[in-house]
Amino acid sequence: MAYDGPDAERSLLVIWGAGCLELHDELVQYAPMVAALADTLYDQLNQAAPGVWHYEVTEALGSAIAEWIVLHNGQPPSLDWVKACLVRLAGEFMLRGQPQQWPAIRQILLTLSPELPVIVPVAPS
Repeated sequence: MAYDGPDAERSLLVIWGAGCLELHDELVQYAPMVAALADTLYDQLNQAAPGVWHYEVTEALGSAIAEWIVLHNGQPPSLDWVKACLVRLAGEFMLRGQPQQWPAIRQILLTLSPELPVIVPVAPS
């Protein structure tokens, strides 16, 4: 179901059903976690970006949250779900970097969500 744009049956805000400020509040609460993860990855690894974090991770996370809200009749995802999604997106993004840094990347991602299997291999194959 389209939920954005001129062909939308209903907008995300209508599906959300709890007000514009509340929707922004729901989304903004994750910004510190996303920014802290990006800062940690770049600071610890001292590497050039394998792409554009905000396009490929931040925007993708926002789209995933919006899709969750649409598919779950206006209910927001849990923090654990958001963390799992962020770890997956960040892992896929960072895999395009230097393979020798994968173990360090994996350890950083595990600090965010230690109970999850992480997409980044323990060592390059």
